[in-house]
Amino acid sequence: MRGEPNAGHPNDGRQPLFLFLNIAATHTPTHGYLPGAETDSWTLASACLYAGDYDGAARYGRETVDILSTVSSQRCRTRLQDLDSLASRYDRNPVVAEMREEVRPVISTAC
Repeated sequence: MRGEPNAGHPNDGRQPLFLFLNIAATHTPTHGYLPGAETDSWTLASACLYAGDYDGAARYGRETVDILSTVSSQRCRTRLQDLDSLASRYDRNPVVAEMREEVRPVISTAC
C-alpha cells in the first residue's frame, strides 16, 4: 500500500472524485443589498441581546426597523420575527420592551 495513490481511501483512486459546493447555501451578509444599511443590524441586535447590551440591541433593532420599512421580502420578515422572538426573553428591560413595540408593526406589514 505504501506509495500507492489514495491507498486506503474508499475511492482508492479508481473513480473521479467530485466536490459540489452549493454557493447559494453559503451565508452572505445582506446589508450590502439594502438601501441605507451599513451593517447587518439584526445580527448585531441579536449579539447585543446575548451580551446584555440592551441599549445597543435597541439601537440596532431600530435601525433594522428603519431599513426594513423600505424593503418587502419574506427573508427580512423572518429575520425580524427571529429578533422579536429573541428579544421576548429580555423584554423585562424597558429599552428592549420599547424596541419590540416598534418591531411588531413592521413584522405584520412586511412581505
